[in-house]
Amino acid sequence: MGSSPKMPYYDEYEAQKSQDKVREQARQDLYSNYQSGLGGYSWDPETNTIKVNYNQNDQNRLALIGSGIANLNMNPDEATQAYFDNAMSNIQPQIDRYRSQVSSDLINKGIPIGSRAYNQVQEEVDKNVSQALENAYVQSRSQALSDLSAQINNIGGVQSQIYQPQAYAGIGATGLQDLYNNKFQSDMDIYNAKMGTRNSKASSIMGGIGTVAGGLIGAYFGGPMGAAAGSSLGGAAGQTAGNMVS
Repeated sequence: MGSSPKMPYYDEYEAQKSQDKVREQARQDLYSNYQSGLGGYSWDPETNTIKVNYNQNDQNRLALIGSGIANLNMNPDEATQAYFDNAMSNIQPQIDRYRSQVSSDLINKGIPIGSRAYNQVQEEVDKNVSQALENAYVQSRSQALSDLSAQINNIGGVQSQIYQPQAYAGIGATGLQDLYNNKFQSDMDIYNAKMGTRNSKASSIMGGIGTVAGGLIGAYFGGPMGAAAGSSLGGAAGQTAGNMVS
């Protein structure tokens, strides 16, 4: 009958190594350093990350975007004040001339300073000046916000020109298998097949021996009926023995 086949041993450490290798191969195959004129992806095992490889023009655009974002002031107050100060440098002389001209006209018309008529006109002048200042500030604020929006739109415009590479699977990205587990299952199938064959042979041999021995015993005790009974009992005994061997 020969010796029993050796049962395969499942090595968890080797199994884990095999699974890690499968995962690593999957990553490498999925992002297999794909490159085109516009860019691509690659797997960086040192940082355990996927790297986007932009072409040189897009790298320059990214640098430009980075600089624009770094210099972008999201608070428009400073720009508003700068525009307003510039507007006032032009408006203030006009306001001064306006006030002086109105006062001179009133005096020339014989309306004395401090009189009710004079004060009423000056109140109207103040309203006009306040409205002019308010308009100047609104325009300054609007210009500051417009500048900010333009900067953001410029950054977005540059961003829209950057090609975002597509992820292309490598040749081996599909159908990856865990070779260790596959081999272990194959070894187990072979082991089970060998054990089945061995058990079958052992059962057959022992069953045959039991039949012959039983026949002899039955014949010894007498007659054809005794031989038949002995053969049946011997066959059953041999089968049981064969099962015990297996």
